[in-house]
Amino acid sequence: QVGTTIGELFGWLNEKGIQPVGLPMGIYYDDPKKVPPEECRWEVCVPIVGEVEPDSIAQVQVKELPEMEVASIIHKGAYEKVGPSWGKIYGWIYRNKYVPAGPGMEVYLNSPDEVPEDSLLTEIQVPVKKK
Repeated sequence: QVGTTIGELFGWLNEKGIQPVGLPMGIYYDDPKKVPPEECRWEVCVPIVGEVEPDSIAQVQVKELPEMEVASIIHKGAYEKVGPSWGKIYGWIYRNKYVPAGPGMEVYLNSPDEVPEDSLLTEIQVPVKKK
């Protein structure tokens, strides 16, 4: 559903004449190993500059993400195979005396419309703070 939702978001932005100024990303609030997929909470986002008029029909919201320190890792390959990379970043976090300080995020560095599935690049970011 994430890919479809990103497409809908870009369609909405295009309709409103809003130009993205960065890469699309997903914010993931639940662990799919602990929460059934249909109950997982997530958002897709794209950075913009300027003001946006509220739209009562669309599910689009404008939010400002705070500056944060993150641990990150680059995953190369299919989106469906990103799980082990999430495990690696959380392992690094705990081994290095950090704790997660917010929901994990995926920044989509290229598009499945432009590169083969095995060349997709996803940066996984987890906000952290020292223990």
